[in-house]
Amino acid sequence: MKTINRRTLLAAMGALPVTRLSLGSAQALPSYEDYVAGMAWEKAAIDQFLDPSEPNWATFDPLVGYRHSNAVMKDGIDGSYCIYRMEPSGERRKIHFADRPCRINTYGDSFTHCDQVSDGETWQEYLAAHFGEPVRNFGTGGYGVYQAYRRMLREEGTDSSAPFVLFNVWIDDHRRSMMSVRWFHIRFFRDLIAGLQSPYYFHANPWCHVRFDLDSGELREFENTHPKPEDLYLICDPEYVVSNYRDDLYLQMEYAMDGGNPPNLERMKRLAELVGLEARWDSQEAISKSAEQLFWHSGMKASEVIVQWARKWADENQKKLLFLVSYRGGDVAAACRQEPRLDQVFIDYLNREQVPYVDSLQKHVEDYEQFSLPLDRYLKRYYNGHYAPAGNHFFAFAIKDDLLKWLDPAPFTYQKDQPSIADISAVLAL
Repeated sequence: MKTINRRTLLAAMGALPVTRLSLGSAQALPSYEDYVAGMAWEKAAIDQFLDPSEPNWATFDPLVGYRHSNAVMKDGIDGSYCIYRMEPSGERRKIHFADRPCRINTYGDSFTHCDQVSDGETWQEYLAAHFGEPVRNFGTGGYGVYQAYRRMLREEGTDSSAPFVLFNVWIDDHRRSMMSVRWFHIRFFRDLIAGLQSPYYFHANPWCHVRFDLDSGELREFENTHPKPEDLYLICDPEYVVSNYRDDLYLQMEYAMDGGNPPNLERMKRLAELVGLEARWDSQEAISKSAEQLFWHSGMKASEVIVQWARKWADENQKKLLFLVSYRGGDVAAACRQEPRLDQVFIDYLNREQVPYVDSLQKHVEDYEQFSLPLDRYLKRYYNGHYAPAGNHFFAFAIKDDLLKWLDPAPFTYQKDQPSIADISAVLAL
């Protein structure tokens, strides 16, 4: 039997353009009812996901669906294995200065968790080594902006709270917040694995999410509809999936993006009106394109609201909050070619509202200008699907100066006054 490892899966994802994956011209699109029914899961996949004896990369979480667990994955550079270890609190294992008090927590998705590198190769660990203090990593691969926000609220109410919070956003995180279940990724991983005759790879389950109210226009919060592990087995029943998800607006967008005629086009038009997206709906091609634009645009508009919520929470809880924006290699390549950025709506919002953030895309453009080499070779220096160790090192030092302006007092290694003998002894004693 041919096997598949996580590196293969991530490489396949990393190679995808932002445009929609097609089901294939030779494959007729099913009716919408059959399309939804086809999203039902395999029971064996859930058996494996919930089995503590299986080497799963994630474990069930009643709020945000899942979080990382201890794992060893063959997804590193040069075909190497990566070691992922998690603390009992759910954060990734701290390496540098782990015994010292921690005042910086980080939240986000896989670019925060730092998929495809081992524990000591994350951008948090590079910063920790340089600053002389630990940096917690609560990143989780696959989270949307809203899931990371809810994880932040929960963790900051525990003993792992910190006065300084870094919230990292990857471009795909915007639309993930709007999904109650990541249907596209379920189908993508399932079909890819089935084609390679490989073991199951569970990569999505229901979680808390947000939706725009089509009447009031307000962004509403919804809790996880399947908060118990055994609830996941319900989604193995095609009839249950159709009954509970056929009216899901974002699943209808998925269908439209694949070339289908969604059953309630008027709801998409209303959402486009609410989020200020000018779209065409006068042909099947126009519907498909507009549905994709709406998926991204409504996600970014939702992120604007979530940023407002996060800033309000930070003010009320005496936290200093700084946003980071991360990008995959294809986005960096487009920026270096001076193409329009896909998240311009969100960036415009951050600038307009004077939200403190660090733009790593511009940092990459400035960095690339220092090289005389083809763009693909530049990207290979830093990316292996996600950031390679060198990419995380780049990111750490790309944001370093902004962090030094943000942190007060400065890290131990940047104290203006000469450290006292007591201070030095405390550090060296660890």
